[in-house]
Amino acid sequence: MPALFAILAAPCRRLFHLMLIGCCVLLLAAPGLAAEAVKLSPAQHCATPPEPAFRNGAISIQPAKNWQPPGGHVDAKITPLKRLPDAAQIVACFQWRDDRGQPVAGTLPVLGDIQLTKTSTTSEFDIRITVPKLPPAAKGAEPASELWVPLATMRIIAVDGGNKLLDVAVPLGIQSQGRAFSVAVLLLGLVLAGAWWYSRTFINLQQANWFLRLISSRNGVASLSQFQIMLWTTVVAFSSIYVMVLSGTLIEISESTLTLLGIAGAATLLSQFNKKVSDQKEAAAIAKETPEQLAAREAAEAEQRAELAARQGRAVDAPRLPAWSDLIGGTESGETIDVTRLQMLLFTLITASFVLVKVFTGNEIPAIPAGYLILMGISNGVYIGSKAIR
Repeated sequence: MPALFAILAAPCRRLFHLMLIGCCVLLLAAPGLAAEAVKLSPAQHCATPPEPAFRNGAISIQPAKNWQPPGGHVDAKITPLKRLPDAAQIVACFQWRDDRGQPVAGTLPVLGDIQLTKTSTTSEFDIRITVPKLPPAAKGAEPASELWVPLATMRIIAVDGGNKLLDVAVPLGIQSQGRAFSVAVLLLGLVLAGAWWYSRTFINLQQANWFLRLISSRNGVASLSQFQIMLWTTVVAFSSIYVMVLSGTLIEISESTLTLLGIAGAATLLSQFNKKVSDQKEAAAIAKETPEQLAAREAAEAEQRAELAARQGRAVDAPRLPAWSDLIGGTESGETIDVTRLQMLLFTLITASFVLVKVFTGNEIPAIPAGYLILMGISNGVYIGSKAIR
């Protein structure tokens, strides 16, 4: 028996040694296997809760641009504590946040398109992120808001080989363009409805278009200068409301836009001043007329009024109604075209269209190029000058 045990003990010892060596190898390899198991892709890191103690860098965006609608662009500067490897992957994640700055329960992060540009300093990066459309939060779990602008968290995560190198976040307001447009239309519509209601008191112009009633002169002719100032007031008011609802804050109106409003206002004032001077000259001339001259002039004016009423298909004693053709007409009859009026109207419509397009595409009231301001100044000056010499 002892000999038998001695024979069996040798293989058992070898097997035990092999098992012991195997266990040691597994123990040594376990950390590497565990590390390999927890490596996450950049998109997977977005689904993990942010670690308050982990930043490894900073993010900065313009204070006036801490909001964007879906599809808008956010320009930010990323400053990592250490230079990121060239192979590092960078993603931008967006998720609704609650009043405590935490992700809203039941919502998932959404990736935004990102463009990366290295600056002169290799440790800094300029990025442009396109804001995605976030799904609505469930009832009872609405995101926090600042002046009715829902708030989300924008996270920038950099990963290299599955290891997270950077995780920075900043709050961002995301407002729907459709909602901003609806609010702007509603508020501006209320103002215009009030103007329409007031225009109903113009007894002599009841049959005229309500907008033409607002820009009509005392003799029932639609005024081009008043049309221009009404147009610019409407465009700037609508644009201001639209952008303020998007941003949730008061906006800065560009100096060029204010200059354009000043040009339109000055044209209106100068036009009215010319009309007043003309009326005073006419009154002074009438005061010097003899009774025979006065009777002849009144008879001629009565004949002209009758002829004009016949061409317009109305009774002689009926008031003249403003028409759209007055904006480019050279006379009250509207049978000629005043090229100075046509030029001013054309350039006004082109510039107003430019402003509206830039508002909808850039989500801000644009700075109007100096060439457009000079163009508007020249066209308004020519219009006022032509009225003064008549």
